[in-house]
Amino acid sequence: MNPVELVIGLILAAALLATVARKIGIPYLVLLVLGGLVLGFLPGLPPVQIAPEVAFLVFIPPLVYIAAARVALHDFRSNLRPILSLAVGLVLASLVMAGVTT
Repeated sequence: MNPVELVIGLILAAALLATVARKIGIPYLVLLVLGGLVLGFLPGLPPVQIAPEVAFLVFIPPLVYIAAARVALHDFRSNLRPILSLAVGLVLASLVMAGVTT
């Protein structure tokens, strides 16, 4: 299957599942995971192989944007110290681990 057709099909499936999730009142991410599990176990479908670069370019940014747009500013401000400490601390830990292992 052509990678472009595959990505378009997955985006359409995700949009359909998100619409259904909104109509029945459950979080859309739960339905996306369940839909992915169902698609993964359907017999007769070709194996789906997507390059990591495509996933990071096409699928991850919209999910991160939607999650960031739905965060309440008050909650973000009240948790700013743990967020920043985890962000900086984990980046530094990753940097040290990458330096030690190479």
